[in-house]
Amino acid sequence: MDNFVSTPKQSHRFQANIERRNKSHAGGWGRDLLEADTLFALVKSMCQSKTLTMMVLFGLCFFGGFFLLLKYMAG
Repeated sequence: MDNFVSTPKQSHRFQANIERRNKSHAGGWGRDLLEADTLFALVKSMCQSKTLTMMVLFGLCFFGGFFLLLKYMAG
């Protein structure tokens, strides 16, 4: 790919594509798999948002309480 000859405008685009590709693959395939995991994405988003953190905590408490209610009613 180093032998690629083009106009300056095309060369700039080509170089930008190479840099973007190198940045996206800097972590390797392991990082891509890790970031594809939904739990990892949720935790990453929760670190950035207090509102999302509170919503997730309330949701867990709600579903936990609902499960205990159903267990109590069944048993």
